[in-house]
Amino acid sequence: MKKNWFLVCFRWLIFFIIAVVVLSFVVMKLWNWILPDLFAIAPLTYPKALGLLVLTRILFGNFKSGQGHCSQCTHNKYNKGGNWKRKFKDKLKSMTPEERERFKENYYNKCGGAWDKDEC
Repeated sequence: MKKNWFLVCFRWLIFFIIAVVVLSFVVMKLWNWILPDLFAIAPLTYPKALGLLVLTRILFGNFKSGQGHCSQCTHNKYNKGGNWKRKFKDKLKSMTPEERERFKENYYNKCGGAWDKDEC
């Protein structure tokens, strides 16, 4: 089945616009509900809420999508150290059954039961 890329892009654009409109509205409502009473700050208008949203994204974000679609990739900068679960399970598989049980017991004793003993 061939995708109509124009339609897909158009849907994402509409979704993005709706998300920005809704987020700006939420920021404006929360600001006007909380801050004027606490700090005697002037209420926020919708365009200023949108500007505040963009400003915070510039200061604290970088306009790149969060973790992205490739959370399993080792090149993903948000997945520090690569796929640690796979590496950890590979390490457990390379242990002998006695070493594995000893490791699980040590982990279980140190972490207060956070390990599911039957998982691996």
